[in-house]
Amino acid sequence: MEENIYFIDKVVVVTGSSRGIGKAIATHFAKLGCKVVINSNSNMENLQNTYDELKKINPNVIMIKADVTNPSEVENMFKIVYDTFGRVDILVNNAGISRSNLINETNYDEWTKVLNTNLTSAFLVTKQALSSMIFNKSGSIINISSMWGIYGASCEIAYSTSKGGLNTFTKALAKEVGPSKIRVNAIACGFIDTNMNDIYSEEEKKDFIYNHTIIEEMGTAEDISNLVVFLASDKSRYITGQVIGVDGGFY
Repeated sequence: MEENIYFIDKVVVVTGSSRGIGKAIATHFAKLGCKVVINSNSNMENLQNTYDELKKINPNVIMIKADVTNPSEVENMFKIVYDTFGRVDILVNNAGISRSNLINETNYDEWTKVLNTNLTSAFLVTKQALSSMIFNKSGSIINISSMWGIYGASCEIAYSTSKGGLNTFTKALAKEVGPSKIRVNAIACGFIDTNMNDIYSEEEKKDFIYNHTIIEEMGTAEDISNLVVFLASDKSRYITGQVIGVDGGFY
């Protein structure tokens, strides 16, 4: 009950929230009574379905189609956000894609697309959200990263690099905006049961979790959303500049 009262009318923006982790995060905040902005650029059918589901939970939900790698589209997205809700209290940079290739088979366009989607988007979106947060001397930014941004993954050079950059972005930004009472943290996701990992067979999934996680299970999108909500709340008021692993004890 105390948690719900804190979140009532907080304005939350979740990028890449048509499905998977982003959808779980947006749903959690909607259930808590937040004003929620969901976003996608390519998965419009999924975004519409998510919007329809969330509106049954909470009337204060809007969806915005925007390419978060495009500065003008991001600017327009936040114009809609500010015109509708007046401010941003919580930002979740979740938009992301993955590509699996040997470095010699990764072309420039693939490299650029992954880095722009996973890293540059966080830069562009955060800049727009900060104008409100700095003015109000309050805010929480949560970047959805990956354990591969810490450890690196073979055949995922672009993805690992983008998430490593996002982790450093998190730490640098936390130092910059801390005096304005804005907290910035990242979640380094492990092997989470989402569409992104459907490229692996059931046998490959079992092999990974039994040989590389202490828990011996895949994580869920809700495991991530639970931590996002905690990091967005005042219960984590003294936590900033951290990259927190949710990976089942990866080893």
